[in-house]
Amino acid sequence: MFPCGFPILFSILLYYNTTVRYYRIILIIILLFIPSFQASSAPLVSTITYFPGPVPLTEEVLQENRMRRIVRFDIIGAEEKNNYVIRSVVDVKAGDYLASLDLRRMLGQLGETGLFAQTDFFFRPHHQGYVITLRIREQKEVITLPVGTVSLDDVRAGGSFFADSPLDFGTQVRGSRVWQAGGLNGVIRYLNPHFRDLNQRMEMVFTGRDLNQTHADTDAQVIRQYRGYSAELDMNWSFRTDAKIKPLFGLQYNLFEVDEQWKETLNPPSSSEIAGTNMEVVYNDFYFLHFFDQGFQSAFRVSHNYTFGDRENLFAYHLLLDFNYNPLLQHRLHLGLRSGYNPVPEVLLGFLKGSGHLLLPANRSIDRLYFSGTAAYELPVHRNPRSIVTAYGFAELGLYSPSVKDYQFYYGPGVGIHLYAPRLSAPIVGASLGMNLDSGYIASSFFAGISL
Repeated sequence: MFPCGFPILFSILLYYNTTVRYYRIILIIILLFIPSFQASSAPLVSTITYFPGPVPLTEEVLQENRMRRIVRFDIIGAEEKNNYVIRSVVDVKAGDYLASLDLRRMLGQLGETGLFAQTDFFFRPHHQGYVITLRIREQKEVITLPVGTVSLDDVRAGGSFFADSPLDFGTQVRGSRVWQAGGLNGVIRYLNPHFRDLNQRMEMVFTGRDLNQTHADTDAQVIRQYRGYSAELDMNWSFRTDAKIKPLFGLQYNLFEVDEQWKETLNPPSSSEIAGTNMEVVYNDFYFLHFFDQGFQSAFRVSHNYTFGDRENLFAYHLLLDFNYNPLLQHRLHLGLRSGYNPVPEVLLGFLKGSGHLLLPANRSIDRLYFSGTAAYELPVHRNPRSIVTAYGFAELGLYSPSVKDYQFYYGPGVGIHLYAPRLSAPIVGASLGMNLDSGYIASSFFAGISL
């Protein structure tokens, strides 16, 4: 195709000019490839295309645009790490034609999974085809579990509930109600779902209580007994949640108002409140084996607390070490170490529970100052498809100081039983009986359910 206009006219004039006859052929060839002024003066055209937002996808849209391609398939409402489950069900891929989509079948398959409360498909035009979006709302399960403890000194009973997703999208709110000899407490736990994809975890826990408190020494002699109203607010922010070593930072606030009019009060402490920060480092390489976790775990926490009434700065620490080994098939050897120093006002002390403290009065031993070592051996005695029953023997040695000037040693053997559910490493029912050889105190404990 030859250009037109001024370049051609100029070429003709050159042809008849004898002074340049020797160069006319060369110039004609060059000018033929110069864009014409007429062509370059064509007007510029701009086009603005408007793409609407997601519109519900219907069978009519699929039929009218059968040969258009799918540019992208997005899923909204699920965590990124769980999208593969949904994609395996609907089987929609970029590059497919809209004619390949069976909308009714895909919605039916998603409904049959029982994982979602709502599923909707949307489309959005794209210059190369369509963007298909699946919006889902996960089906939350509300589960209620019994919790409780029974010992020679105390009785607790109640239930816990939490809402969770079968796809493990993340428990966001949990709660519990527990009755304890005339008291009631409630817990609300919130997990921020926005941090899960960032390999972080942020948790806020609020606890309100109206309960009776009793603190005792190693032979169950009551040191103080009081009733009051408590409020606790904790925020923990952990990092590297998929690694063996996990750092954690936290903020806390704790208030306990003592009811001085309660007629059964004995040596009551003063009401108090504290605010504090803490830092914790956890190492955990546990893995599930048979009915328990095998491996090694440790945790070390340092806290800085400020008491409002006394205007004091207090430092506390807690240390935990656990080692589980499988010496014989389905047998567990457990070695544990517990240590802590928590010099907060007596009214704000926590309670010692579990391994390392089975020889102390259940639900009456506090964490002001303690040190203990435990060795336990556990083996299965009965198994069926729904549960595993085990028996274990243990020995404990420790130092316990429930008061500033009171230091007590305890040591002795004990036995117990556990009931495990399949695929759970924590027992759902347990009982123990042990003897503190230093004082002759018989310690017993019992629990049923899962305590949150």
